[in-house]
Amino acid sequence: MAERVTALAAAGLGDRELRREVLAVLGEVIGFDAYVWLLTDPVTAVGAAPLAEVPCIAELPALIKAKYATTVNRWTVLLGQARPAGLLSQATGGDLAQSGVWRELLSRYQIVDVASVVFADQHGCWGFLDLWRNDTRRPFGAKDAGLLADLAAPLATALRQCQARTFAGPASARWC
Repeated sequence: MAERVTALAAAGLGDRELRREVLAVLGEVIGFDAYVWLLTDPVTAVGAAPLAEVPCIAELPALIKAKYATTVNRWTVLLGQARPAGLLSQATGGDLAQSGVWRELLSRYQIVDVASVVFADQHGCWGFLDLWRNDTRRPFGAKDAGLLADLAAPLATALRQCQARTFAGPASARWC
């Protein structure tokens, strides 16, 4: 899997195509039922350009609000940890209700775990990915988190390069 993702990271794809292709690989290897992958401003880590497939799309504003309001397994918390990936089940010691996101929203959709990974390098934070599993599957394991952590560095570089390429061409029409 790592070789496939590293090849995708080096392929010069646009950010949406890169994320979709990586999600396809992760779906084969790790398995998940829903996802949210945001790019972030490298300095502030504020999310933008979401790519998501979730059962609660109508509640996306509430999901975003809850995600920003929690520190449990949040991308900005993962930035400060030794490994850039974490599991909601592990971060809460199995008591998912410790997470406001789970308590306020995910619990209603039978989500049993969220694997999160942050993509950052010496130049900033470039994005984060949350993979959700529902009650038709077991929670994620340490091996899953390890695989995601191993992909964080090459994907951070690829996402940074995707953003840099957006500045390579001439500017489009200016908005007033």
